[in-house]
Amino acid sequence: MRRSPVQVRTQRRGGARSPPEFARDATTGATRAALRCSPLDTDLYRWFNRLADRTTWAHGFFRFYANGGIVLLGLLLIGCYLDAWYHADRPRAAGAIAAGVSTMVALGIGQLIGNAVERVRPYAAMSDVHVLVSRTTDSSMPSDHATVAGAIAVGLFLTHRRWGWAAVGAGALMALTRIYVGAHYPSDVLVGLVLGGTVAAIAQFTLVPLLTKLLTRLGDTPLSVLVTRPSAAQAGESDAARNASSRAR
Repeated sequence: MRRSPVQVRTQRRGGARSPPEFARDATTGATRAALRCSPLDTDLYRWFNRLADRTTWAHGFFRFYANGGIVLLGLLLIGCYLDAWYHADRPRAAGAIAAGVSTMVALGIGQLIGNAVERVRPYAAMSDVHVLVSRTTDSSMPSDHATVAGAIAVGLFLTHRRWGWAAVGAGALMALTRIYVGAHYPSDVLVGLVLGGTVAAIAQFTLVPLLTKLLTRLGDTPLSVLVTRPSAAQAGESDAARNASSRAR
């Protein structure tokens, strides 16, 4: 009988154990190529897993936040834009829009990375671990939730400190929660945060100036209500008229 390449490699190493670059997926029963995990990554994951075992009273909150926390981050993004809309702060509104755009871009890049590395979830590669959320078979790295958290947190922090600090807190909790519930290795979350934050920072320094100009032009069109509340726009026009009058005198 013809032996597969995997069988040949394992027999040459003197055992029936799968090589370290492969992991047995307990969910699908298939052997998939997986990104090698460092001992530190595995130890940290198991430490969080043991913490979850000792804090069963918190399972309800972490299970809810592991999925619903993304809604809070989205509300912070919308809140920042509405705050800028109310105060006729077009650069801040542009920053909020750029944060939203960068979140979508970072998620797209994350999908490409995930398809390339094909890292199995920790609960599929390790035994005797507890998982508080639904199991999936997609790539574990990078964490989509952490990518969103990193993009919104950095985007809002560079736009407005008050909204930014709130997003940083919510994003950090999201990152830790995804490890606590057993969905990701710590490195999955770290890569997601770095990816999202990097894309958001680039967008803030490249996209915001262009968006600010666009919003300024929209302010002089019938679509100005999307940029500034009507009373604020009228107040701005009155201030501009008074300044022009004072200069004429």
